[in-house]
Amino acid sequence: MKEVFPHHDITQKTLAILPSKSIHYGALVLEENRKILVNQTPLEILKTNCLYYFSSYDGRREAVRQQLGYKRKVPIPISPSQHLLAFPTHSPEHYDCTWLFYHNIFQVVPHAESSPDSPKSKVIFKSGKELDIDVSCFVLEKQVYRAGMCERRFSGKRGGFVSLG
Repeated sequence: MKEVFPHHDITQKTLAILPSKSIHYGALVLEENRKILVNQTPLEILKTNCLYYFSSYDGRREAVRQQLGYKRKVPIPISPSQHLLAFPTHSPEHYDCTWLFYHNIFQVVPHAESSPDSPKSKVIFKSGKELDIDVSCFVLEKQVYRAGMCERRFSGKRGGFVSLG
């Protein structure tokens, strides 16, 4: 079995943080060139990294809620100055919640096996890596849009958006 790390430092290379289906670790972190097993859950990794960048997860979440009016599946600006912003695929407390990192997403497309009864999407990262997610393309595109709004608000930028289609 691969080495399991007690925690993970989110960087520009972090693509996604997935929940573990194993009892041996809490999360699988996907980076551009590697996969990392971590004892913490995805939400614990986000909370620890928010504190590292001098804020709390709850403080970041409340700021986004106040500034942008989002109530559910709120994007989290972990470090606005470093453009580290993640958004959840489900409610953060949901067992299947994956966190995706806005700055590394190239495109979201419907998965070939997607159906109305079982929606699926494929996230294509700028590095060329792909990740299948059991969430509809519509929901993920909305989350990407909201993350973009959040990134622009917290970086002070206004204006155009990156097209994902």
